[in-house]
Amino acid sequence: MIYFDDIGVFFQEGLAIAYRDGKYIYINKKGKEVISSDYSELGSFSEGLATVRHNLKAGYMNKQGKIVIPMKYDEAYEFDKGLACVCKGGKFGFINKQGKVVIPIKYGAYYVLKFEYGLSRVYYNGKWGCIDRKGKMVVPAEYDFMWFFNDGIALVGKEAGGKLKCGFINSKGKLVIPLKYERFWIDSLS
Repeated sequence: MIYFDDIGVFFQEGLAIAYRDGKYIYINKKGKEVISSDYSELGSFSEGLATVRHNLKAGYMNKQGKIVIPMKYDEAYEFDKGLACVCKGGKFGFINKQGKVVIPIKYGAYYVLKFEYGLSRVYYNGKWGCIDRKGKMVVPAEYDFMWFFNDGIALVGKEAGGKLKCGFINSKGKLVIPLKYERFWIDSLS
């Protein structure tokens, strides 16, 4: 019987991250080590690639354990429909699975990460807006606050007279509930 010091809770694409004898490794569903590494952090596989981190830089490896996108980013996140969010110098953008930057690394804020309803929230020039998967600004960066899309709409807010006025936009950027409310509760338990 093989014992691991620690093991990831979830299998993704048939592999889980385990930790044994000071090393991160990937195991299959039979508990067999399939990829051993000397990297300081490993991420889950998505679309055949996993994030890896070493010496404060992140990149991607394939299921054979080969680095296929160099570790040159400050942060790297999972692939979703061929794109992954990366961070360099405090700015965020998206790369494809070949490592090519397809949406410029120029957006601020941590919560960019992925696309919902075909859009990704971006923080640009001090305001929130949304880009599509080609990098086109679909919802102008004009909001002081923007939450994630849920049920096809997103909570947005603009400051007016020292108060935040909130409403909702749809995925086309159209205001569907006017900016007239002072607050909404976001149910994090559901």
